[in-house]
Amino acid sequence: MKNKISICSLLLVVLLFVSPLAFAVPPYFGISVGENLSFKTSTCLSVAKQVLKNEGFQKVVQYKGGTTVFAAYRNRNPYHYKALVKCLSKSGVIVVIAVAKKSKNVRQKAETLLHKIQRNKSIKPAQKTVPADDTPADDKAISTFEGDKSVSTLTTQSQARGSEQRDVIENWQQTLLNSENWQQTLLNKAQCLSRAEMSLRDSGFYRHFNFDDDSIYGKNDDGYKGLIRCVISESLVFFQVTGGHSRTRDQLLNQLEKNF
Repeated sequence: MKNKISICSLLLVVLLFVSPLAFAVPPYFGISVGENLSFKTSTCLSVAKQVLKNEGFQKVVQYKGGTTVFAAYRNRNPYHYKALVKCLSKSGVIVVIAVAKKSKNVRQKAETLLHKIQRNKSIKPAQKTVPADDTPADDKAISTFEGDKSVSTLTTQSQARGSEQRDVIENWQQTLLNSENWQQTLLNKAQCLSRAEMSLRDSGFYRHFNFDDDSIYGKNDDGYKGLIRCVISESLVFFQVTGGHSRTRDQLLNQLEKNF
């Protein structure tokens, strides 16, 4: 199923406007958007995870309560493809973004993933219902007012959908400044978080030090952010460094993993 050219063009324009330098050098990315769909968020996420696994993605992760699935296809270092699938059930939209170090086939990869997700029988085109105009003549004034209210509601819904799509793009744009990796672990949560704290401090991420239920994070003297997340339910540890220079990020990420 091909997506509307106008929507894809709009997303690309937004991305170019937000970060014009991101397109001058790798990574390259492709975007594919499915619209006017009817599905449940949980079903869409489940289908997306299965499709990604079938396509060879080995690191498929969905954070608890989220509407997004992240994945990496690691047949070379640091990755061949990364992918994001966002299921916006209220808007009837599925967004797929693929990222790669090389531009070849990256757009096709996003379209292929979306096509295979949409092929699932639980994801259907949204049905448009047009009610018959049985309104008596005496009630036309009331109907006109209610019609204006409907137009206002549709406009608000359209704006909300646009806002959701912008949020997806902005969040994904931020991931282009990330270096990250996963490790298997047999540690329990307390042990994992204890090691995470030690690793971050030993690697220089001791400023603005903080934590939540499953993560510990901080900044170093140069403003780079380090994060270690313990996904114990999947027996995984997630390492991430955020900052402006990819070589520095990769070095800091390697240090985090060694110190863990």
